[in-house]
Amino acid sequence: MGKFKYLTYDDRKIIEKMYKSGMSTPKIANALGKNYSTVYRELHRCPKDYTADKAQADVDSKKKDKYDITITPKGKHFTYSDRVELEQMIKAGKSIPEMAAYFEKCTRSITREMERCIGDYSADEAQKDIQKAKERQKMAARTAVATRIEKNEKEYKKIIRACLKLDPKADIIDIKIATGFPIERVEKYYDEIYQEVVKKK
Repeated sequence: MGKFKYLTYDDRKIIEKMYKSGMSTPKIANALGKNYSTVYRELHRCPKDYTADKAQADVDSKKKDKYDITITPKGKHFTYSDRVELEQMIKAGKSIPEMAAYFEKCTRSITREMERCIGDYSADEAQKDIQKAKERQKMAARTAVATRIEKNEKEYKKIIRACLKLDPKADIIDIKIATGFPIERVEKYYDEIYQEVVKKK
């Protein structure tokens, strides 16, 4: 069997389709890579007429009753609404495994999220940390682009310089044809390099 994981809505849609096609519980479990008992309990959420929608509604209803907070759709990353819910659950004394089960994430994800704040967890502070991280990522990306541009400029200059050393009479068009560089790049560096290579001789 595969690694333990809570059933998702997509899993329930598959179960519904297989169940209505007459497939047995063991075969459904085997097809999904789940334990027999998991599928058996799942089918008994709606013993008379199993559907994914009814089963998911049952799951959400039980979560809401258990934690006494509104259920919101869960995505890959924590949203601000998720963080507000998490803050409420922490204040309510819920354990990390309970919160992980609620958010359908691993306990490490919950721990990492809680570590965003020094001291007590706050949704607002965690959201600010996310914004700062995004700014750092943007800055790193801008730096990488600037570095790449600088590197490219050095390469352009190096090759144009080599062309002029080989043929001091080469003009912009000659170098453009010889190198295949965009004409605007050659125009940008030509005068500077011409002065450096040819006029200084």
